[in-house]
Amino acid sequence: MATDSEEPILTSQEKFNSLLAQWESERGSGASAVPILKGMAEAIEKETENYFKLDPDPFDDRHPSRVYPDCALGELFTSLFKDDDFMNNLVNNYILATRDTELLEASTRLLLDVVPGLETSFIFQETDGLLNKFVEWSETSKEPLRSYATGLLAAAMEVQDIADTQREANVRLVPIMMQRLHDLKKEVSEDSPSSSSPADMDQSEDLRPFKCFSAKDNKEQEEQRTGDDNVKTLPKEEKPSESSERLKNQDKLPDNLRNSSSSHRNASRTKSSKDNKSLRKSDSDKNRSKKHAAHSKQGKEKVYSGRGKQSAKLKAKSSLKTVNSKSSNSTELDPDCSNSSWIELSQLIIGSYSIYPVTKSTQQRFILEYLTPLGEYQELLGTMFENGAMELVLHYIDLKKTSDVRLTLTGLRYLASLLCHKKFAVEFVELSGVQRLLEIKRPSLASTGVSICMYYLAYNEDTMERICLQPEWVLKNLIDYALWLLECSHESGRCHATMFFMMSIQFGAVLNFFDRRDGMRKLFNTISTLTILNQDIRQEEISDDEMFTSRQTIKHTCMALKKYFETHLAEKVDAIKKAWARTQGLTSPDPSPPYKPFTVSAEQTAENMETMLEQALGQSNWEPVRNFIKLQGVQLLLKAVAIAYEWKNYSGRGDTIRAALDVLAVVTVTTKGQLQMCESVRIPHSVHSVVSMNILNFIAEGRHFSDPEAQRSALQVIINCVCGPSSRYGVCIRRMINDSSAKQMKFAGKQNSETIEKLWDTVRNDNGIKTLLLLLMVKTPITEADSIRALACKALCGLSRSETVQQILSKLPLFANNQLQGLMKEPVLHEKRSEHLKFCQYASELLERVTGKPMSLGADATVAKLHKANIVAQTMIAYSQKELLQLIHKHLQEQGLVDTASILQREAELPLVPVEPLTPLSHLYRCFTFKGCYSHVPFKHNFDGDVSSSVQALL
Repeated sequence: MATDSEEPILTSQEKFNSLLAQWESERGSGASAVPILKGMAEAIEKETENYFKLDPDPFDDRHPSRVYPDCALGELFTSLFKDDDFMNNLVNNYILATRDTELLEASTRLLLDVVPGLETSFIFQETDGLLNKFVEWSETSKEPLRSYATGLLAAAMEVQDIADTQREANVRLVPIMMQRLHDLKKEVSEDSPSSSSPADMDQSEDLRPFKCFSAKDNKEQEEQRTGDDNVKTLPKEEKPSESSERLKNQDKLPDNLRNSSSSHRNASRTKSSKDNKSLRKSDSDKNRSKKHAAHSKQGKEKVYSGRGKQSAKLKAKSSLKTVNSKSSNSTELDPDCSNSSWIELSQLIIGSYSIYPVTKSTQQRFILEYLTPLGEYQELLGTMFENGAMELVLHYIDLKKTSDVRLTLTGLRYLASLLCHKKFAVEFVELSGVQRLLEIKRPSLASTGVSICMYYLAYNEDTMERICLQPEWVLKNLIDYALWLLECSHESGRCHATMFFMMSIQFGAVLNFFDRRDGMRKLFNTISTLTILNQDIRQEEISDDEMFTSRQTIKHTCMALKKYFETHLAEKVDAIKKAWARTQGLTSPDPSPPYKPFTVSAEQTAENMETMLEQALGQSNWEPVRNFIKLQGVQLLLKAVAIAYEWKNYSGRGDTIRAALDVLAVVTVTTKGQLQMCESVRIPHSVHSVVSMNILNFIAEGRHFSDPEAQRSALQVIINCVCGPSSRYGVCIRRMINDSSAKQMKFAGKQNSETIEKLWDTVRNDNGIKTLLLLLMVKTPITEADSIRALACKALCGLSRSETVQQILSKLPLFANNQLQGLMKEPVLHEKRSEHLKFCQYASELLERVTGKPMSLGADATVAKLHKANIVAQTMIAYSQKELLQLIHKHLQEQGLVDTASILQREAELPLVPVEPLTPLSHLYRCFTFKGCYSHVPFKHNFDGDVSSSVQALL
């Protein structure tokens, strides 16, 4: 037999349907629709409150039925929107065509309730005059119609086209709304009891961090503290069940929090409690409680997060003041609310939702929701600054002042929109705004709002530099907060935290703390736990929404990992350059300050990889790569590349594949990383395993997935594997030669040789030669063909060091019939001459290795011209103007033009005797790069004779 507690959802649905039926029967009878509208609004608001208790992602704007298919709120929306007649009457008759204040309040309240399930762009844009009504009411009407109109106007401003058409109204309304916020803030502060000083708050804290949300418990515990000192309150982990009512409330917990509470409940069933208000313990229990209390002040309590089913750490201290009765009216109205631990906890984590009656907190929330989409507009930034936007956001992001977690979340969203502007972001950091963000408790709904603020702060380099210059503890706590968001926040919080690291990891100070906190593993876990990469789950079992979310997660994580490894690579190369400078007795380059970002452009990263391959020790334990391989990160990224190829309708497919391959490119500068390309990988949703190199060849070929940047990334990984030196004599090797025996060096050389030969064989066995030869002939896309040719030819150069590959290549028409020389004659696109020059360099080297003899002058004529043209174009010729005029004077005399030479000598005031040049013009030096090595090659030519002949000699 069903109990009363099991009926609310069904009753709400039945009540709502009966109200709709009543409206149908009374329509046209002249009866007032106000009671029906109020009854519908109450039903929807009740189910909205229940929906928010499920702790949905606050940044998830989907229809409630898509988030939780079984929720009653979604069913109510579905029932309402099926009745087109009711919705048309609600908008056209009850809102636009009436002056009845009571009817207006009820209809706007109901419309505001159903906005989360509406297509706002349709209803606001297709109904003439509706927005003008909202603007008028939000400006001149009285409460509650003014607040309801403001909330509806806020929903309309989320649509950019609507916001653009209402620019004049927004310019007029923004100062009015901000002044209202200042007035409401002042009224709330006057109504609230004076907050205690920090010292008093520290003394009043006990082991229940969320006790501040229960006035009854506050009073009882205050009496308990002032009474007998021997009476102590057990820590929350050890507190037994106080009443059967508290056990019933356990069923109202979200699933991810119910497990945490049930474990405490099971532990407490073996204990008895005679007094539910005051628990006395034995001496042993006292000692244990004291130890636990000391530990709680230093450590953190474990509380399950709202989404992640992982234990999150929550500080035991809480400096939140008591929530006043006006901001927590929903709790007072709810008869099911009790004094239980979850009710106290839920007020901080989830908060309460209330539209009727309209409280000051509700008024402030609607105004902030209106200002949030407008904060991104540059033309309104000045108005917001003038009206104290900074003061407002610093107030509303402080939960101790608002006492409403949903109001604080709205304040954080408004702050995030303002942080788009560099001026505001810099001033926010200077005013210790980052410290204010870090004070927001976790887990809580507001902590998810902190994540988007972090992302916008990291988006601007100047802002991040100022953050890195803050006290060390600020940056440390910021990284800790972001890593907690990665593990325990809502999906949007994880996404924003990932993008925060993607933008900020290039700063040395951030990278340092990130590694100290095992950040790479936590970042990697965001994709390693995805069902989309699970071998045992079929793709058909994954919903479309989950599929899209998983794809977005993979994309953002791969991009963050790319920045992480490229920054570590830049840091490592800097260390190598400094070591090389010391061994050569040169001055070391200035170290990059930790508050400055490393340069991680594509060109710089390519040079850094060349340096690592040539100079670093192949067997060295480079910690980032070692840890990544230990986590089986290479195999997981290859799986991601393989399945991302099938995402035909996903716009981020190319970005995902490129980012994953760029990570693998950095990993393969080490021998351990290269050997990973010889291993087999089990592809999700497939019964077969493939060799890693096969996946790279497939992407590089570009036949089934045409993305030039992805092709280049795949070719770079292949180049790192096949073009590395068989013996590496860099700084590290030199150190090992000095400290090790010849026998050890012989073993290391043999090991390197075996590794490179294994990689050559792997590429050859997976049709790598065929793929690279096809890429030499590529002509499309025309803008990328020359660079793809150059990379493919470079990879063949590396492979051609294998005698087996040389024999194969020598029999092919490309070499036997001089087809390669034909490709060297001219570039595919003349604007890409520099890429074509690289291709010619690698092609010359390839021909010499395959044929075994240098190229003839006839065949190399074009290449020689390209070399000379490149040298002349990039050679800086420094000369004195006086010396040039002397040369011209001498040339005129030699040609018999004595009078002209005299005029030049007189006007230029040239001396009669030629001055010896300070800098000899006969020695010009050009520094150029070839195969990653930097060489200073002198080009000497006598400038005796005329200048024109000397220049022609260079050309």
